[in-house]
Order: sequence, then structure tokens, then C-alpha cells
Amino acid sequence: MQNLDQDDINDLSLLQDPEYSNGLNDKDARTILLVKHNDEDTDQLVLEDVVFRVWSDAARLLGVFIGQNTNLMNLTIHNCNLDVVDLCDGLKHNRCIRQLRLSWINLRDTTKLNSLAPFFIKNTSLEEIHLTSCNLWPYSIWLLSHALSNLSGDTLKTLNLSGNNLGGADLNILISVLITSCKGLKSFMLNNNEISLKGCRSLAKLLESPEPNLECLYLHNNSLGNECVGILVTALASNSNSKLKYLNLLGNSNIRSGWSALLDLVCNTSSTKNIVESNHTLEDLNLTAIGPFSRPLMLMNSIDDRNLLHACLKLNKSSRSIPMIIKQKIIWGLVKGDLNIEDHSIPTVVIPTIMAWFSSNKTGTKIQYHNPPLSQKKLDIARLNTVYHIIKSMPYLVSEASLPHYRMRKLRYTFMVVIFGLMLLYYGLVINKVGDTAVTVGNGYMLFPQYESEWTVLRKA
Repeated sequence: MQNLDQDDINDLSLLQDPEYSNGLNDKDARTILLVKHNDEDTDQLVLEDVVFRVWSDAARLLGVFIGQNTNLMNLTIHNCNLDVVDLCDGLKHNRCIRQLRLSWINLRDTTKLNSLAPFFIKNTSLEEIHLTSCNLWPYSIWLLSHALSNLSGDTLKTLNLSGNNLGGADLNILISVLITSCKGLKSFMLNNNEISLKGCRSLAKLLESPEPNLECLYLHNNSLGNECVGILVTALASNSNSKLKYLNLLGNSNIRSGWSALLDLVCNTSSTKNIVESNHTLEDLNLTAIGPFSRPLMLMNSIDDRNLLHACLKLNKSSRSIPMIIKQKIIWGLVKGDLNIEDHSIPTVVIPTIMAWFSSNKTGTKIQYHNPPLSQKKLDIARLNTVYHIIKSMPYLVSEASLPHYRMRKLRYTFMVVIFGLMLLYYGLVINKVGDTAVTVGNGYMLFPQYESEWTVLRKA
């Protein structure tokens, strides 16, 4: 390094020692000096696997540099022997750091975590706190919760507590603080913590929050089972305002039937009403690009279920039109064979719209959800079957008063079903236009105001 004044040289003598092979290298030393001089182009400081010669003095000096800096946005310290208390003596004065990442720094001593509290509370720029593999324990959760409850502003967006073996900790107080004082939190990471049933019951309260903003929840490599997934699914299903998009449950070997519960969450094909009320926000379970053939989903008995779960997650991600998502899920439920549209009361005004979904060959791509793809024969059968059951559910198309003999009634009824079905298949484009009877309202939904049923939320066919 060149152009150093005596003051810089003295500082480096505390930070560097040539006798240490894993001590501070020249690049990191230069970055620290740039932080000291508040260089406007230096917005991050990353120290990894550094052994300082005089670790207490080095931490104090580094804390002073960081505390006086007004340009640093990202501070990352990984597996260094810095004294946290001495570091925080200066760090607490910093007001510009947005991301604090501490990993493999032992914070089990309560004085260490307490020393971080003033920095958390007074820094109104802080957006991310990462305390990974820092040997936290149950009492640490209480200390952290107390600090977060006194934040100066609602700026925190990410909280990462992964790798701290918090399975036995009571998370209720932390969850309560996150709900009341950290309403802007979008990402919560609790992976590699041995979390099980107790932790999931606490997390359910966060998912049920009436003003949810959480979008990502990381729970991979814990001790979750089917009951745990059931608790999380119930919480998500009960909150129609949920914004959760990403849920990582990989590495929990006890989850089996839980994957089917997740399918019911995003697409409950037991009825059209349940499809409408399904979760249309969750879009990623971190199942990799191979989707239905990823290892966790192979635990689901039915390949159709695996395909439908994967397809619904992709649909939730690719579309921002809730009515279109609902329409697509109803189509898939019919093709899969779970829905029998004949069992549901369909308002007359909606019938042309529903028929149009299946009456044109152009709907083939909308019907297809399967990998490997369903055969054209099966798609055609699904379309014809749906049209048939819709018509069969409308016996009033043939007036009984005008057909005195039962056989004649049956014959005419069958004839009407066949002719009407063929007409719909042939004139699909016309039906599409006829079905264009929905009304657009401000929130983007297509409503049939005169009907109070699941059929009131549809998109133009």
C-alpha cells in the first residue's frame, strides 16, 4: 500500500501482523482505511476468516471507523476473532448501514448481544439483520425481541437467524414483536434450527397476522413433520390477505402427506367454491426446475397431484390476474377429474362463459398442465365430458309439460344434449363472444353482481 500517513501506518499496526498467515490482507486493510476516510465509493466492508493480532484493540479501532462513516451500507463479518463489545462501542454511532451480516461470531454471552442493541435501535437505515450460526440460545431471543421492539423506524425487511439451534426456544415473544413493531418485514430465515411443532405454532401467528407483509419464509433443514405443515397451511388458508410467495420446507425428511396439504392450499379441487378460496399468492416451494419430479414431491402418491401442485405454483407466479388464475385452476380440476361441474349450481348467465372455456380447440394449451403432456384424446374427452355435464345439469332446457311420454322426453332430452354439445364445439368462437357478459370493477375482478356464489369471480372467457 502506498501514500499512507503516519496515522494510517499506526492503525495498520494494530490490524495487521505479517506473522499471521490468515491475518488481514492488503485488500481488506485498504478497504478499512477507505472506510476510515469515509470514501464515498466504498459502500461495503467484508471481513472473512481474519485473525487479528490484538483482537480487542482492533475491534475498538474498527468500530470507531465504522461509527464515523456515512457511506457504508453493508457490513459483513464472518468467522473473525473481533471482540463484539468493543466493536459495538463505535458501531452504535453508525446511521447509514443497511445490511449487517454476522456469521460464526459467538454471541452467546448476553453482553455481546446487548452491545448490538443500541445499533439496532438508533440506526433508522437498517433493513437487514443476519445473525447466522452465532450460537444464540433461548434468552438471546428475548434480548433480540426487546431490541427490535424499540426500533426507531419500521425499516427492517429481513431477519436471518439461521443455524442457531433455536428449536427449544419460545418464539412467541419474537413473533409478537415482529407483528407489532416490524410490520415491513418481508423475509424471515429460520433454517437449520431444529424447529418443530412448538416453533410452527408460533410462526402460525405471524402467518395469520391481519396486516401481513411477509413474502419469504425459510424453514429448510429443520425437524418439521406433517403436523407442522398442517399448522402452517391452516394459518395461510385462514388469511386471505397473505402475501407469502416463497416457503422453503426442503430438508425436513418427516414431511410426507404435508405436500398434499400444500396442494389443497393452492388448489383445493373438492369444489369450485374451494378453488376460488384457495391461496393464489404462494408461488415457490424451492422444488427446483424439475418440478413434479423433484425428490420431495415424489412422496406424493399421484403423479397428477405432483403435476397440479407444480403447475399451480407456476401459475400463481406468472399471473397477477386472480380471476384468470381461478379460471385456470377450475379447468385443471375438471381435466384432472376431481371436479364434477354437474354437482354445482351454475347461474344461467355464467353458463356461456364456462362452456366457452372448453368449446374451442384453441383452449388446448389452457387445459394442459401435465408433465409428460396429456394425450390429445384425454384432453378431448375432458372437454366433451365437461360440456356434457353442464348441459345435463340443466333439465329445464326441455319442458316436461310438452313431453307427456317418458320415453319421448328422454329421447328428446338426449337429442338436445348431443345437438347442443356439437353446436358448442363447432361454434366455440361465437360462444366466446356470447359469454362476454361479465362486468369489470375497480379491483380487476370480473363479477356477476346478481349472484352470490363462487361463480361470481370469473374472468372473461
